[in-house]
Amino acid sequence: MATSPQDFKYPIDHLERCGLCLKTFREPRMLPCFDSFCKDCIAVYMDAKRTGHTFPCPLCTESIDIPEKGANGFDTNIHVAATRAVSAVFQRPDCDICETKDPAVNRCVECAQNMCQGCSKNHLKIKSTRSHHLANMTDPEGRVYLTSKAFCTKHQSEEITFFCIQCQQSICLKCRLTVHENHLTEDLADSATKTRQVLTNALKEAEHTATALHNQYNDYKNYSKNIAIMKGQVLANLVTQTQRLHKHIDEMSVRLSYFVEEETYSEQHYIESRTRELENAITSCKARIRAANQIVECGSDVEIVQATGKLNARMQRIINPSVTFIKPNRLEIDYIPSVVVDEDLRDYLAC
Repeated sequence: MATSPQDFKYPIDHLERCGLCLKTFREPRMLPCFDSFCKDCIAVYMDAKRTGHTFPCPLCTESIDIPEKGANGFDTNIHVAATRAVSAVFQRPDCDICETKDPAVNRCVECAQNMCQGCSKNHLKIKSTRSHHLANMTDPEGRVYLTSKAFCTKHQSEEITFFCIQCQQSICLKCRLTVHENHLTEDLADSATKTRQVLTNALKEAEHTATALHNQYNDYKNYSKNIAIMKGQVLANLVTQTQRLHKHIDEMSVRLSYFVEEETYSEQHYIESRTRELENAITSCKARIRAANQIVECGSDVEIVQATGKLNARMQRIINPSVTFIKPNRLEIDYIPSVVVDEDLRDYLAC
């Protein structure tokens, strides 16, 4: 069942969960801003929040164009799907394809089948499955690397193996020898290596921003606790003092209590608003960094090259955010009987 679009609560440290329903991803879809949600959850949210042909991302609030196919038009987060596919296999299985039952080294994300080395190579040669994603199952650290191929839209039998620097486009051998004959090109793997390095450097800066946001979030939480302590101390002093006074002073105590409540309520309301914004910013920041990390570390050469423009743009938005979270002027309140009570008593007695 899809999540209601009302009163969403966004998690900070549950990046393997949907930011709307807070459960494990079901058919994870990645928005152009690199935030991911369950397909059904984002469909419900999109219908509830759309303005014309756009809607705001639930986490980063970036305006997102609604695809013609609705939620089905967003890309599947293949890295989340691959990680879940491999983690579901608790021990090294045999190949599901060949009769020799050799140990499997990859699992096809689309076919949900385990494959040995030979079957993996053949799987990427067959026309109907050559664009599938194979997730490796042998990394000693448990990381899931993806292997996939992309083919030229013009020469459909030709694999994309080069990158045209002049056109900033991934191309096949035939395109290189024809349309891009006089252009400066390089091997796709070399271009992917350079791109990975650029994005890795940007990711390091983005990690610093994420850490700073999290530190500021903790500071707001501590500030909230301190205000509660200050409030308790002031109210306790008021109770102690009013017990020493007669009936008419109770009215003064009520008035002062209301003042304290009003001041702290206003400040707490402000803090809650800012902490919610920080929660969203941190979750979005970490989700984008994770998505970018998965593409940089585990994506295919074609994927990393084709995503470099968008990834760089998202990293720069994290590093140089358009909205800053400035610490407020801290509320400082206290109760000083020698001043507050004496002055109010003089007014009350017309002294």
